[in-house]
Amino acid sequence: SNGKMGHISGQVDPNLIKNEAAMKEMADELAALGPNVMIKIPASTSGIPVFKYLASKGIATNATTCFNVPQIMAVANAVTEGITAHRKAGKERHGWRAVITQMSGRFEDSAAFRGYIEKKNLAIDALELRQASNAVMKKCIKLMEERKQPLKMLMCSARKHHDFEGNVFYPHFDMFAGAPMVFTCPPDMIGDILYHYRNRGVKDGWKAPVPEETMKKLNQVPYFVKGYAEDGYAIEQFDEITSLIENASVFAKATNDMIDFVGKYV
Repeated sequence: SNGKMGHISGQVDPNLIKNEAAMKEMADELAALGPNVMIKIPASTSGIPVFKYLASKGIATNATTCFNVPQIMAVANAVTEGITAHRKAGKERHGWRAVITQMSGRFEDSAAFRGYIEKKNLAIDALELRQASNAVMKKCIKLMEERKQPLKMLMCSARKHHDFEGNVFYPHFDMFAGAPMVFTCPPDMIGDILYHYRNRGVKDGWKAPVPEETMKKLNQVPYFVKGYAEDGYAIEQFDEITSLIENASVFAKATNDMIDFVGKYV
């Protein structure tokens, strides 16, 4: 449809997460399939240069395995540099856009985050834990707006919550409602929201600040402190981020399983 019906993601092989040259080669092959193919690249050490490379060619991108402020802003800076060069060259690829996926639940459920809280027996409850991504998102969106960077945030891996009164809701959905961002909503999440929010309603939670007391609690966790500071990790350290390590291996295994499955029938 040449973009008239939206974009479709073409993800580079997760096994290439540390191979910049191979990711660029595969990204070019995927982009050649159609002008509305958005290339999904990991926000790893080797992935950051790929964002600039693709943006300089006017190719749409989506950052994956992305969790914290240093990663998000590194992607934003790389994409901004690339698309600026592309536009200065007098080129404009129709329908270009770039999004950065912050894997909310996967960030907070990491062994370095939730595991640390449990190990140290910190007084941070489940809902306060979910405020971590709220803080990251609010900071990054504000920074990108101030710097006039042409990207949009995307939230994924929202977690379901059951309270003691039997209510079912999604804290991330509530916190981000009304935000200038994109939501990834799997079918079961859409069904839950249609059912469990039918009498509850949806309120604009984006304007509400992260409670100061909650921020104090979250700052007891070194993983959050490093992930909230823009310079908490250097790009060269991205491959050491616990959430990236945990999820990159999961995604690589899923890809390999899919290849093996298809290989049996092709």
